[in-house]
Amino acid sequence: MSSDSSNNTNNDSIINIGKEDESSVKKRVSPVYQYFTFNDELSRWYCDYCAKDFGDNTSNLWRHIKKIHSEILGESEKTNSNNNEKVSLIF
Repeated sequence: MSSDSSNNTNNDSIINIGKEDESSVKKRVSPVYQYFTFNDELSRWYCDYCAKDFGDNTSNLWRHIKKIHSEILGESEKTNSNNNEKVSLIF
């Protein structure tokens, strides 16, 4: 029995610290993140094609990809962005 009590004493001293709840982790759902790599130490996103760094603003990431690396986007996406012309309807 003394071995059981020593095991209990050892188990009582074990503390789990730093266990993250899955709901507290921020999920990255924007498809733009596929073109960037996150540096944990600097908290910055780096372009996989030119290594330019960015904060966590998806609008800036998209703007960079569309302006600087438009060739990596599919033709349909480039065509859709170019077809945003205003049309007037006359009745």
